Amino acid sequence: MLPAMSTRPFHGLDASSVNALDPAAAAGQLIMASLPGPTLDRETETLLRQGHAGGICLFSYNVISLEQLRDLCHALRAAAPGPLLIAADLEGGYVWRLVPPATHPPSAMACGAAGRPDLTEALAHAVGTEMRALGIDVNLAPAVDVNNNPANPVIATRSYGEDPTLVSQHALAAIRGYRAAGIAACAKHFPGHGDTSQDSHLTLPSIHHPLDRLRRVELPPFAAAIQAGVEMVMTAHVIFPALDPVLPATLSSRILGGLLRDELGFDGVICSDAMNMDAMKDRWGSVEASVLSVIAGADMICSVAPVAETESVHAALVDAMRSGRLSVAQVRRSASRMAQLKERLSGVSQPPLSAAGSPAHTNAAANLAAASITRYGAIAALPLRPDQCIAVLEVYAGPRTGAEDTRGLHGRLAEAIRRRAPNVSSLLLDSGSLEENLATARAVASQADAVVLATRNAWRSPAQQELLRTIADARQLILVALRDPYDLRFTPTGAAALAAYCDVPASIDAVAAALFGAPTTETLPVTL
Repeated sequence: MLPAMSTRPFHGLDASSVNALDPAAAAGQLIMASLPGPTLDRETETLLRQGHAGGICLFSYNVISLEQLRDLCHALRAAAPGPLLIAADLEGGYVWRLVPPATHPPSAMACGAAGRPDLTEALAHAVGTEMRALGIDVNLAPAVDVNNNPANPVIATRSYGEDPTLVSQHALAAIRGYRAAGIAACAKHFPGHGDTSQDSHLTLPSIHHPLDRLRRVELPPFAAAIQAGVEMVMTAHVIFPALDPVLPATLSSRILGGLLRDELGFDGVICSDAMNMDAMKDRWGSVEASVLSVIAGADMICSVAPVAETESVHAALVDAMRSGRLSVAQVRRSASRMAQLKERLSGVSQPPLSAAGSPAHTNAAANLAAASITRYGAIAALPLRPDQCIAVLEVYAGPRTGAEDTRGLHGRLAEAIRRRAPNVSSLLLDSGSLEENLATARAVASQADAVVLATRNAWRSPAQQELLRTIADARQLILVALRDPYDLRFTPTGAAALAAYCDVPASIDAVAAALFGAPTTETLPVTL
């Protein structure tokens, strides 16, 4: 029988007072909501004032400027009757929600390529400090997935690499950096999304490895993060038949309870991946999947949906407690974990907004990017000379998954090269219309002493591969893989190639420097 509901407010909620909450208020603490725009709308404000959300997740569409974002975070906290977690996916690379002058870090795979956990830690500390200055206190990072499937459409450069030890080393460095800045980290996507060939934003993937392989490859980075005290773990919308033949990890008590809680000993906050992803929505519906995830052991549901649907999630949790499907004691345990995390974060001071984009932070990004650029192919094709006539052909491709944001991340390489050599021609090519522009690209390339072709995931784009063949006879050809390093497979004989792992400003500058002779590494974090 569900205890009688009360209207007792929960100002000053802490771990010791959770058991005094009525079940509806406790259920609200388990929901991470979103809001539709850059200001606090009336519906979201009502949701917060009623105590029907214990957290807010921010996205790119919530951000216009850093000043606006700081004010929004303040308004969100003011609307909530108790402590509020404000989170964002700030992994770096293509998973980024902020705008300049915030420091845009290179991707996780760039960190893995650099092979310097100290640089990863410094970068995480810089990002965490800027988050704190904005009023965000949870980074839904790092992704500790082991990316050992080159065809993975959703993780790729979000992973530190294909080796579990490398991933563990850099994940721990990132967690240390975030913690030193007063930010909670979130290891994701448990128990591992790195060996899928499908995107859980669009469908429900499966990983069919036996249990011994999962323990050897997918699980060690999570175990290391848990041992280091990571505050949150996010679930994967992926089926692992060796662990649960029916339900994906997000909905599986065997995986969340038996494996994550009991075997690995995690007692922090288990957060679901977004419940509006097709892997959940198409099979169970976002609302029912949210209830099932809490029943399975999740402490926080990421409800990236209209406010009306988030309210439906809250109502469904309350109904599940009334019917006995969901234990009130379990909901209160989850609310207590949430309260403990909020207490832990509450005493951290907020740096001034001037911390965003500070010289120390931009240097942290620049140092990591410079150490990450990986050289491949013919040594003799580099470096370029400032007196050469250089053609820069850059392929633009938009986001390939719902997690990504590519705003402003194209067209900058020619600019960076032009700062080092005055005679540069450039052509920016849309990946969707390459076939129409092959003749133009060949004409531009034929007039240059050297050609720099910057691709974005040419390994999965026949049109980009055809473009490369079209200009393969250029006098001096350098291929630059601006996204996945698997493009390097197509390096023509006699050509040089560089892997950048992302095209954030620091990485573009590092590529340009490497083209003119700056040191590079030759160790790839994945196998081509």
